Amino acid sequence: MNIEELARENVRRLTPYQSARRLGGKGDVWLNANEFPTAVQFELSQQTLNRYPECQPKAVIENYAQYAGVKPEQVLVSRGADEGIELLIRAFCEPGKDAVMYCQPTYGMYGVSAETFGVACRNILSLDDWQLDLVRCKEWDQEEVGVVPLGGNRYRLAERRMGPFSGLRLYWGDEFNADKGEDGTLRLTSVCVPRPYAHFRFLTSGGFNNEHQLARHLHSLGGGWEAVAGGMLTLTVPAERASELKRLMYVEGLAPGVLPLEA
Repeated sequence: MNIEELARENVRRLTPYQSARRLGGKGDVWLNANEFPTAVQFELSQQTLNRYPECQPKAVIENYAQYAGVKPEQVLVSRGADEGIELLIRAFCEPGKDAVMYCQPTYGMYGVSAETFGVACRNILSLDDWQLDLVRCKEWDQEEVGVVPLGGNRYRLAERRMGPFSGLRLYWGDEFNADKGEDGTLRLTSVCVPRPYAHFRFLTSGGFNNEHQLARHLHSLGGGWEAVAGGMLTLTVPAERASELKRLMYVEGLAPGVLPLEA
């Protein structure tokens, strides 16, 4: 038996995670790597290297609580953002039922952790001043899409009006089950036949079109692209050709943007 057959179905469908710096690009501070812009001074002594540090260090909690203006019992210390994100999802989200909402551009591990645990993602773009779009947040569970009825409660996704940053984790051609309400709205219940495609998302400065060198390669691989609001770009390619597209983007330097988002 192949070890991949033992993995959960949603894990087998995941695009392997790559860190922001491995994906490439230029710059000193990487927003999608959750990096701090300045170095922090600290000291180590050999006396502190013989055991694991305190899980919830009292001094750290009390000082951070004072800094943030909250009570110490409201502070949880984690080893990096990844652990904190996974703790939140594992403690409060039911797989296949709940969803995590976050605002792009931000740290990519929200989406990676959510999909690993079978929890949906709801991506809401930040406003131009980097504040939360409260109107969109209130409407996060609704999206206008085009569908092809296949009979019964089964549909095929034909068009996405909001593009790759919407909360709906489906792509053109995916088949899904949905309950139809009296007002004609559909409520997604399950995905039936996800297309065997890989997706790569970027924030770009705009200007990507069919004349772009990467676009020509993408079409030759049997893929396509979708741009929203000029700077939000999704590249789609058959899963078996994904490694070729990665080589073109990250080895030959044809990546269309400096800020890769979660795949």
